[in-house]
Amino acid sequence: MCKEHSAWVSAAARACCDLFGQQLRSLQFGSVCPQMGSFGARQVRFECCPSDDPNPTTHCETRKLGFGECLDDGIWKQRAATECGNSGRIVSSTSQRLSSPCGPGRYSGIVFDCCTIPCPTPITR
Repeated sequence: MCKEHSAWVSAAARACCDLFGQQLRSLQFGSVCPQMGSFGARQVRFECCPSDDPNPTTHCETRKLGFGECLDDGIWKQRAATECGNSGRIVSSTSQRLSSPCGPGRYSGIVFDCCTIPCPTPITR
């Protein structure tokens, strides 16, 4: 599908970044559409980042899962990572607190922090 560059930015890249409450960081257009000259592209690649601040800080929010199921600690940690990932965040590895043991290596819930992912500083050459 061929679109003008501005259409790719608003319809795809910016919309996707906005979905996660992030900023559009970089953009690269794919192959040129011959019928549109240099003003159209078949695809776009883009990167979203949680902050447009050049020196971003990490912001975390505490979340809870479970408290009813008795599951292996690895399953709780995977569910925590998925929960954070669904909102464009990462789980802080130092914040995971398994709660209420209910068997060997099994727990009834997890409390964890989902943190923003600061944009890496671009390397200048």
